[in-house]
Amino acid sequence: MAEATIHLVDELLPLVPVRQFVVTFPVQLRLWMARSKSLCAKVCEKVCAELTAHLQHAAGIEKGLSGLVVFIQRFGSAANLNIHFHVIALDGVYEKKSTGRLKFYAAQAPKNETNLNLVGRISTKINNLLIKKGYLEKVEDMVLVGNTDDIFSEAGQHFNEDIHLPAQAACVAHRIAFGPNAGQPIRRLKTQTSLWPSEQNFKSNSTDCVSAGGYSLSHKGSACRNRY
Repeated sequence: MAEATIHLVDELLPLVPVRQFVVTFPVQLRLWMARSKSLCAKVCEKVCAELTAHLQHAAGIEKGLSGLVVFIQRFGSAANLNIHFHVIALDGVYEKKSTGRLKFYAAQAPKNETNLNLVGRISTKINNLLIKKGYLEKVEDMVLVGNTDDIFSEAGQHFNEDIHLPAQAACVAHRIAFGPNAGQPIRRLKTQTSLWPSEQNFKSNSTDCVSAGGYSLSHKGSACRNRY
């Protein structure tokens, strides 16, 4: 951690304001991303694209150049399996001038309505990705879990499925995996009839933490970096 921090501060991050975004996901999706590196990468792409568009709009530069560093954290506060993203973002964008020089434009501080719109776009884009891949299915006005066999087969050749999958599923759902008190999180997480969280279920805990459809977004800004 210390080495990564030194590298970011000394070699990568410019002397401009930065902001940390933390993005969390529905419980089912946490397990899916834990099992599938390719799905986790696709979800990360969607999150970064929406954060970049947000920063461009907040800075008033439509095609501004952003900068993001993503740390994929695999555990939650209870040391449970919980795939979520910590994103260090330049709090603004660069624009390349006719002289070839880059000028930085700081983003306006996000308001509650802006945060709600952002988490809503993130949830919609990722849900559309999951629907396109067949992991989610739209049935009338409901969204159900679809066929996720390839998610679990991707990691199957590397792990002993008799132990690893139920242990992961129990951990991500805060359940006991084995023994007489074992819960049944695998059925709940992989069932073909479970409802996906509604995208319209918006919630605002504060101006810095909002959620929608099982996704949440929090952020914290900082003053301009300096060398000392």
